[in-house]
Amino acid sequence: MIAGVETASAAAFDPYPRALCRAQLPRYLNYCSELLALTSKLAALHAQCLHDSVVLSSVNEIEALTSDLSRKIWQKISILAAADKQDAAPPEGEAPDDRSTAGLRLG
Repeated sequence: MIAGVETASAAAFDPYPRALCRAQLPRYLNYCSELLALTSKLAALHAQCLHDSVVLSSVNEIEALTSDLSRKIWQKISILAAADKQDAAPPEGEAPDDRSTAGLRLG
């Protein structure tokens, strides 16, 4: 398989669909952030047991990497939350109560 090119047979037998709805995406990103936190904690546990300078350097790099990735993930979660609030806001010039009766004409 060529790098970056997926064959038709591989796509047809993919048991894990990768499409997420907008409501599932923040939960998925939260799980990703938690996985990064576990990775960082596991690296710290290795540093407690092994007092080698190479191990300590690697642990510091892993912790920096996971921290940066987690921050980027939380930025994406914040963007999604802001977009959800914007979508839920009534259009300009329309009162919030008008949305519940929009399109209904009595009498």
